[in-house]
Amino acid sequence: MRIPPSPPFSKGGTSPVPAQAELDFTTTPPFEKGGPGGISAHQGARMTAAWMENLELLAEAPGGVGRLRGLIRDLAVTGKLLPKESSVVAWTWSTLGEQVSGMDSGWSPACLDTPSPAPEVWGVLRTTAVQSLRYIQEENKELPTHLAPRPEAEVMPGDVLFTRAGPMNRVGISCLVASTRPRLMLSDKIIRFRPKAEKLDGRFTALCLNAGVTADYLERAKSGMAASQVNISQAKLKAAPIPLPPLPEQHRIVAKVDELMTLCDRLEARQADAQHAHARLVQALLDSLTQARDAEEFQAAWERVAGCFEGVFSTENSVDDLRQVLLQLAIAGKLVRSMTAWKSTTLGSLGTVLGGATPSKANPAFWSGDIPWVSPKDMKRPLIDDAADHIR
Repeated sequence: MRIPPSPPFSKGGTSPVPAQAELDFTTTPPFEKGGPGGISAHQGARMTAAWMENLELLAEAPGGVGRLRGLIRDLAVTGKLLPKESSVVAWTWSTLGEQVSGMDSGWSPACLDTPSPAPEVWGVLRTTAVQSLRYIQEENKELPTHLAPRPEAEVMPGDVLFTRAGPMNRVGISCLVASTRPRLMLSDKIIRFRPKAEKLDGRFTALCLNAGVTADYLERAKSGMAASQVNISQAKLKAAPIPLPPLPEQHRIVAKVDELMTLCDRLEARQADAQHAHARLVQALLDSLTQARDAEEFQAAWERVAGCFEGVFSTENSVDDLRQVLLQLAIAGKLVRSMTAWKSTTLGSLGTVLGGATPSKANPAFWSGDIPWVSPKDMKRPLIDDAADHIR
């Protein structure tokens, strides 16, 4: 099967794709050619053991949990997450349009800014109701009472939702509606469809749309004049390539993804707790410096900070906080010993406070000299000895 080329971006688009670019799955399928798309039981056991042994280490890297989630999804849709079974039938390819029914979108009337307050009150879903593999029914806007609802646009359990228009990072996201309150309608920026139950599991379908080759195709299928407003048409969505493992295998894959995502949730929660505890420790140490009542107490606090410096001040935020405290201590005269008492005065008594003016940018002659012209962009360092711009 040869998938038609993904469409080029409109002229002036943000990420042009050559018109001749094609996705050809007849020669290099993302899963084992002719096989069930799995890995051997021995390989699977080794991979799982390696994951479990190093999961926390992987998650602790910058953005580690998010990357781990992406890896889990990509392995799932390429048949590499579970050990293969000799009795499993080979995976095949199809297009989404051939495996779904009832593809449509809703409408976007002028709604109230507040969510629908009760199931009896109609609402229209925001595109933010559709997150990657997660449906958030609370993300809706109340339909004004003077507008008649359109029941045919009501979201139902079993629908797969797909964001078709909006900013670049919000287009091409999909989820399954496992359950929902009544009287919530689609907006016209959301496409919905139902997989054919005998071929595709709804959750596996949403998983494919968010990962692997299918997600790559959809990324390239986006078109628009700017990153702030792109879209994917129903025709392009229907042409999206999608893998077809046997239905029982789809169910096993989804169950394994759930198991691993739950583990990621626990790691994320533990990281959040550890980060909160770390932030409290940093604040306590810094408070002991700024709130010291005398030189002896300050010295003791400073020694505590110095004694655990490398272990505690290990994040960008903690270093920034330390830098700010050191500046406060410096201008308060607490960093060095002073033989005389400090006095307070006003800034105006120490110099002249002046404002400036900006020469017209429309006249290039103003900006071809050698006199430094200081602007806020030059104030990112404590001492200004030159400027980015110069005037006559």
